[in-house]
Parts: sequence; structure tokens; C-alpha cells
Amino acid sequence: EGVFYPKGGVRAIPEAFKKLADELGVQFVPDTEVVGFDRGSNGLSSVSDARGNRFSADRYVFNWDRVSVEKWLGR
Repeated sequence: EGVFYPKGGVRAIPEAFKKLADELGVQFVPDTEVVGFDRGSNGLSSVSDARGNRFSADRYVFNWDRVSVEKWLGR
């Protein structure tokens, strides 16, 4: 009573986000060590990984805390 949970348990939440992201064309690159950032006039323009690959995107999602990201990239 008064407790809410998603159908399928809490595991259903990230699965729903992943499904939506896939439908929107989001590209996931798991287990990739980012070693460099390139800044353009409008902010972050690309990231580079440890294998020498460069990824450009309209938006980036970081799995870091905000303070660390701002320290590396600025506000």
C-alpha cells in the first residue's frame, strides 16, 4: 500500500531507457576508455578512445559525476 514499482521490477527501468535510446538511434560504445576530448566553439566536438578511435556526436552522456566532468571540460 503506497508502494510503487514497475512491472518487471526495477530492472525494467534501464531496459526501457535502452529500448527508447535504440529507437532514437543512440549509439552505445560500452567498455571504451576515453582518453581525450576535443572542444569546438559550441562545446565538446568529439572524444577519443584508447584505441585511437574518435567519436563525434550531437550529445554525449557521461557516467561520471558533474564536478569531475566540469573539471575536465569546463562549464
